[in-house]
Amino acid sequence: MLFSLRDYVTHLRTSTRNVSSPRVPRHATSSFSLRSLRSLSISVTHCHSSRPFLSRVSFRAVLTRGFHAVLTLACTLATRQLSAQSDRLQNQNRCTVTSSPVQMLHTSDGRPVYVEAPTGSGSIRGFTLIGAPSWEWFGTTSLTPLTPNDSVGALRYARLLKRQVKRFGFRIDSTGLATAITSDTSDRNVYRPTLVPLHRHAPAILWIERDSEPAVSPVTLWHSVVNEKYANAHRIWSGSQLNWDGAQAAYNASRTVALFAVPFFRTGFGGGLLFIRLDSGGVQVREVPRDGLPDHASVVSLEDSGRRWLIVYSASDPTSAVSNGTHLFSAAFSWDTGLASTRRIQWSGMEHASHPLLSRVGTSQELRLAWTLSVRASSGGDSLAGWVSRDLGATWEVVDQIALPGHVTLLTAAHVGGAPIYAALLSGRTGTSLSVVLHSSNVLRAIPLPVLAVASAPQWIQLEQQAELLWGATRHDVQYGSAPVTAAARFALHCTP
Repeated sequence: MLFSLRDYVTHLRTSTRNVSSPRVPRHATSSFSLRSLRSLSISVTHCHSSRPFLSRVSFRAVLTRGFHAVLTLACTLATRQLSAQSDRLQNQNRCTVTSSPVQMLHTSDGRPVYVEAPTGSGSIRGFTLIGAPSWEWFGTTSLTPLTPNDSVGALRYARLLKRQVKRFGFRIDSTGLATAITSDTSDRNVYRPTLVPLHRHAPAILWIERDSEPAVSPVTLWHSVVNEKYANAHRIWSGSQLNWDGAQAAYNASRTVALFAVPFFRTGFGGGLLFIRLDSGGVQVREVPRDGLPDHASVVSLEDSGRRWLIVYSASDPTSAVSNGTHLFSAAFSWDTGLASTRRIQWSGMEHASHPLLSRVGTSQELRLAWTLSVRASSGGDSLAGWVSRDLGATWEVVDQIALPGHVTLLTAAHVGGAPIYAALLSGRTGTSLSVVLHSSNVLRAIPLPVLAVASAPQWIQLEQQAELLWGATRHDVQYGSAPVTAAARFALHCTP
């Protein structure tokens, strides 16, 4: 017969009053253990309420004293755990995110540079940006030279354009100084190249190409290994649509395996998720059909071997008996066995949940999930919701939800001090804007940014415990009035003791 911990404390009180009374439950010694303590609801207020033992005790009282010692130890551990958790939450509440002054990336002679939706890697000493197009301004105040009106000027202008189209990115030092990277892809229609750095291996680049009529032309996904230039570029997938704008790689802890989960659609096939795995053996792709037309997806590693992953994606629910919007679904994924059974973890009704972003806090069991909710009838902006799971996605807790000043068109993430930080590209009545939000364990906190016109999507560069945010802004141009530049700001987490 099992009994509750509160019943057992009550029994201790009565047994210490009369140690000769044979009232210890018959199965107490066999059913009470440290393992059962974990499953019982421990009331800390009862941990120190039992009376001292009498000096004259029987063998039965010795057993009782042993149980009391185990109980005291368990209560002490539980109290320490609660105290540590409280201290951790208080420390996080005392943490603030600081950002460096915004700077415009520039060449050694002061000319601004622009990289379209850059991705990259690096350290606090500098990083590499990959993007197409990548452009150096002709002068400090002009994107291009004035329109040539003679043959000499026309030839000079043609040489400038030929040199510019071979730009594929820049190497940036800690002061924002940019050195151009050239490529041999000037004959390709490269769109949104994505750098995938792997530990002890040459980085890879994935990008998509499509013809000038995207509504009718197929999209192709390409892969290449990068040294100074492209090497062995080859096509790895083709379909009708691929949501490559929101694609972000997830890595195992040792960064030897990278995995993408990207929604796709193919005419005559339907929608699904395209999984792209990169490791020392190269690149592999796998299509997994999904009902409900998934539109955004995020994935996180569950073990360092890179074999088990968790995916969260947004899609409509075709099993519902009523018309519905898009909701969040979750499933485990293994490259060997594929996608496990899917379960819906959020219901939006007729509204739209999208842009899920998963992250893991170190190697712990804690996951954090951010996603956006768009209300059709609302004239305001979207909402950003934050969830926490402490059991690798088996259950989720609602942390916070904040309103954003616009509709989210892109959401990206990095980490500062172990906490996820998000950058949201917003569209509104006054144009595009940028919001930055920190996701601590118990709150979402918006971080103010200088007011700058945004010209292209924001991207993060992870720099150890800090993160560099880059986005397209504008700067005055003597010929066009304004022209695009790449702006950058570095974010760090600082906590007071």
